[in-house]
Amino acid sequence: MKPILILAALLLASPGGAGELPSSGPIGTLKRGPDGKLIMVAPAPETETKASESTPNRPYFTPTKDDHQTTLRKMQAQVDAVVRAAHRTAPGKLTDQEKALVEQLAASDRRVRAHENAHYTAGRPYTKPPIYFEVTGPDKKKYAISGQTPTDMGIPDNDPEAAIAKLTVLKRSALAPIDPSNSDRQWSMEIDATIARLRGQRK
Repeated sequence: MKPILILAALLLASPGGAGELPSSGPIGTLKRGPDGKLIMVAPAPETETKASESTPNRPYFTPTKDDHQTTLRKMQAQVDAVVRAAHRTAPGKLTDQEKALVEQLAASDRRVRAHENAHYTAGRPYTKPPIYFEVTGPDKKKYAISGQTPTDMGIPDNDPEAAIAKLTVLKRSALAPIDPSNSDRQWSMEIDATIARLRGQRK
């Protein structure tokens, strides 16, 4: 059962496993994008890499895929190890170990999709459909083990009211899942700080 225990640990520790959004820049700042429009830069998680720190700002916030892909490769390797170690009594018939692994993967899939769908639904019209990173289970089916929801981070220039209204939607999106991640909560706090700064500019 050791491979399954390792896999379970990876599920819990994987970056973005619950839909966390790796940042494309410094924490809680407003910058101008290539088109000259203001962009709010999302908070950086504790595990942010140098590669993601150097990612240019974009109007549509699409997190770096490096962490997701690294986790995906590790997870797939663990799944493949379980399959190789299995001693099937008949072709296509899963062992008890493989069945337990499929149950774990199915639970991860449900959790990740529910989490990202909550971000997406609450953030519309500023969010795009989630992107999922999937492994192939012993049963040959695909299971999501992490995901990301592209979000329009452009802030209306010279219009604090419109900016605050949009940021309010983004905060609602950040906290929409029933299990907000640490990055989700941090992002929400940064939005609050930005809204406070914008309100201060109006005085």
